[in-house]
Amino acid sequence: MAVLSGQFAKGDGRPRNVNAETRKFRELCRFKTPTALKLLCDIIEDEEEHIKLRMDAAKYILDQGHGKAPNFIAIGDGPILPEQLGLGQLDALILEHLATDTVKDITPHE
Repeated sequence: MAVLSGQFAKGDGRPRNVNAETRKFRELCRFKTPTALKLLCDIIEDEEEHIKLRMDAAKYILDQGHGKAPNFIAIGDGPILPEQLGLGQLDALILEHLATDTVKDITPHE
């Protein structure tokens, strides 16, 4: 049977079955998840540890548990995502910020 443009032939793409070695590796990683989480928590709580490492560990846990926070820009009545702006609008916002040297609260409020 001929494959038309935009269609896939059987067997194309990523294989559905994962080989035994990959399955075993994933099982071992899942088995070590509590240990890895405890290590990250220990790093966060160790006041003698470098602050950057502590912050990175905390950010990693928060990102994994709650998802990464979107970046918002305050324009007019409320925040919008940077992807919704054109380059000219972004340039104007940057220039405005540099000129006023003020910080705006862009935290979304419910």
